[in-house]
Amino acid sequence: MRFALICLCLLGGCSAVAQPYPPVSTMAPCQAPVLPPRAPKQPVPKANLAAWSIQIQLAREETARRLDECSKRHDELSSWIKSPK
Repeated sequence: MRFALICLCLLGGCSAVAQPYPPVSTMAPCQAPVLPPRAPKQPVPKANLAAWSIQIQLAREETARRLDECSKRHDELSSWIKSPK
């Protein structure tokens, strides 16, 4: 009985083709966009206006970086799905 069970396990292991799982890094959810800061209240000194515009640009750049990273992970996952197994 043991011999038959061992033979069945060996045959079952040989016949099953292991499908690799997608890379873990591709399964991470995308990060949320960075919200820009609120506009300063009137009247606005030039220094505050300049700092606010810099913060808006930094938020845009960070959001673009996050979208680019998410797009790369999506492309990796799509290529894994389309690859022959």
